[in-house]
Amino acid sequence: MIPLSFAQQRLWFLHKLEGPSPTYNIALTLRLSGEVELDALRLALRDVVVRHEALRTVYPDLEGRPYQRVIDPADVEVAWDVQHVGDERVTRALAAAAGYAFDLAVEVPVRGRVFVTGPGECVLLVLLHHIAGDGWS
Repeated sequence: MIPLSFAQQRLWFLHKLEGPSPTYNIALTLRLSGEVELDALRLALRDVVVRHEALRTVYPDLEGRPYQRVIDPADVEVAWDVQHVGDERVTRALAAAAGYAFDLAVEVPVRGRVFVTGPGECVLLVLLHHIAGDGWS
């Protein structure tokens, strides 16, 4: 079993205390114009998650003691969704999607979502829980 770092312990404790919450989510949004191959984009995100252990780690506990469990690359499943929304509704849809509450014990702390706003226009949302990244590095 891999122990948590002090920063991870703090976030895990808050996650247990408050329950699943979007408070510690980091949202990256990118507006993409032109022809976008959505399946290739999904596979690219999966490749990034597979390459970096922190992005494919879950945080279960055994008798109240948390530990890190790194998911085998072959078993990694990154949540992915494509939704068609009008440009006027994309801000609201992004806010709702960024409000997702990760279950750190069973799911990897990253997910992707694409909002297609019109022909050749979409917005990519990559959502990361702070336990796996700090937004700086």
